[in-house]
Amino acid sequence: MSANNINCVVVNGRLTDDPKIHPTSGEKVYTILRVAINRRVGDGQRTIYYDVKVWNGHAKACVKHLRKGALVSVQGHLDQYDNPETKERWNFITAEEVEFCSRPKGQAKGGEDE
Repeated sequence: MSANNINCVVVNGRLTDDPKIHPTSGEKVYTILRVAINRRVGDGQRTIYYDVKVWNGHAKACVKHLRKGALVSVQGHLDQYDNPETKERWNFITAEEVEFCSRPKGQAKGGEDE
């Protein structure tokens, strides 16, 4: 068995909130996209939410062009943060690519409202 494991995630869904820039202690910035995905379950559907961490230039583009309700396609990998103080674990997707598939109604190109 190979020591290299496959860790690849692709999700398509809508943003639940406007993205915001978060600076780090260094010169990097990131944003967290909360992506809602509807999944069929029996005769109904279930909404699943994923946190997607986007870094640097991609993060700035997301903040500039995306708003709540926008449809996105994300390619990335599963990641995990272990808080040493609380012993809590946070699982999330680290984005490698974010495709802007649509805009919410009323939003023109460039992120300005029509």
